[in-house]
Amino acid sequence: MTVEPPQDNSPVAQVAQRLQLLQALRLDRPDPAFDARAQTLAAQARTPGAVGIINIFNPVDGSQHFIGMAAAPGAEGLHGQLSLTRTMPGDWGYCPEVGRTRTKALVLSNVLAMPRFCHNPVVSLGVRSYAGIALITYTGLVLGTACFIGTAERDEDVHYPWLSIIKDVAAQTMAPINQKLRQLHL
Repeated sequence: MTVEPPQDNSPVAQVAQRLQLLQALRLDRPDPAFDARAQTLAAQARTPGAVGIINIFNPVDGSQHFIGMAAAPGAEGLHGQLSLTRTMPGDWGYCPEVGRTRTKALVLSNVLAMPRFCHNPVVSLGVRSYAGIALITYTGLVLGTACFIGTAERDEDVHYPWLSIIKDVAAQTMAPINQKLRQLHL
């Protein structure tokens, strides 16, 4: 499958091209390989109630689609709430913030202690900590994020270990995606 460049640069044409790209890369549906990467995130986070997520931004409505998702032991409640549809509105959570900044990962050891983040709707689901990084193609396109969330506040000493975890998983996630992009000559 090839992705045709849009005939114009209108927002509608850009959305259509992005949808076509996500389909060509098979990033438009849950995938066991991405579930495995999400499991790695959840396990390595070593935080209570950890849920690992590989998230793709939907270009049509801005919603988030979890193509990879897994919970560490003890996170079944939070995982269950999110896994019913494997989607979340585009203004929920912290991944949209990460996608907008593109170049910076975001580590929140205690979302309740941060006025900018404590009123996010995911707090009502029990999210108390977060670490995420943008998934950026070699062409510079932000596809989504690799992240994990937890149900407990943590000390700030988790910042660098969590940063290392999400960077590693993002690199492992993007390597096959970028390889396929090159094969498609995109």
